[in-house]
Amino acid sequence: MDNFDWKLSANSISSELSQHVYSRFPADSEGGGVNGGLIKSSGGGYICLRHYHTFGRSMNCHAIFSTSDISRIHMAIFWKGNNWYIRDKSKNGVWVNNQRVIKNEPCLLEESDTIMLSSITGETLTLISARKPCDTMVSVNPQCPPLYLKKPITIISDSCFLLYDGSNWSLHTSEDKEAYREILNGEVISLVGEHYYLQSAQEEFDTLQNHPIARSVDDLVFYFEVSEDEEDIRLKIADSEQSSVIKGERLQNQLFLLLCLARKSIADCLRGYAQNNRGWYDLNELSKALGIKPDNTRIRVHRLRHRLGDVIDFNDIDACQILQLQDGAVRINSSKLIIVKGGKPETGSGCS
Repeated sequence: MDNFDWKLSANSISSELSQHVYSRFPADSEGGGVNGGLIKSSGGGYICLRHYHTFGRSMNCHAIFSTSDISRIHMAIFWKGNNWYIRDKSKNGVWVNNQRVIKNEPCLLEESDTIMLSSITGETLTLISARKPCDTMVSVNPQCPPLYLKKPITIISDSCFLLYDGSNWSLHTSEDKEAYREILNGEVISLVGEHYYLQSAQEEFDTLQNHPIARSVDDLVFYFEVSEDEEDIRLKIADSEQSSVIKGERLQNQLFLLLCLARKSIADCLRGYAQNNRGWYDLNELSKALGIKPDNTRIRVHRLRHRLGDVIDFNDIDACQILQLQDGAVRINSSKLIIVKGGKPETGSGCS
């Protein structure tokens, strides 16, 4: 793209690269131009679906509802095969097209289906697009439609485009033809007069498995596979039947933090600490060990909570009860921690 001609008019860009121009449908459209899975609420807001999207009162849900009849983790909508499914995880129920969904059983969703999160709440959700997830710039204003990205290049305007290099998106502008800005998953940037964040479909697909179900903290086993130099960490989370894997180069910093917490918990277990007292790591001390500021440590903890919410079906508990923050300290609240480094179990792995 070094030879990109910034003097191209909007019309010439449209004619020569029309297949790469971003898709942003009008606010009053019912799905025209939509590329990914998309829900529209009766209040007019849009919800761009991830591969696994949670709804509820918990701050760790992807879509948050504040009314008292909504459970902390009320439901999940997920992509499997070539279809979207919904799973009720609530106390008050979920209705699709006025039919109550069987709790904890996947129910097929089709375009134009209407969803109610409980019989009390008046707001309804409509699936206006049932297409597969894709990389999307999601507006921080829920009333504003998303921008759907097309690889390898998405033209935003005659002075701005997004480029995909096979692993990352970057923002290029006419203000500085030489420099560009890499966009991280979840990062907020300004585009066409609005603020958007990148919602990456590929990264979530890499972590999507048959999700383990957590009704209590004791339902899950955390299995860390660590390379000898600790540069590569892979986390498998399993219940008695299913498992999810979190891995990838972009997630290594978060996984290393979680590994530090697991080691602290195992060390406290070997010292004879009771489960409710073990594993607490002072945030300042942990930050020093990681070589980052405490505020950045908190940010990583919150991102980890969201990551856990992506790969675990939480029922009655949520990620905050697994990854706990309290009085300036953090811990992983689990007695089932296994660490294998360089093919050998670390001392104390599995201590309970």
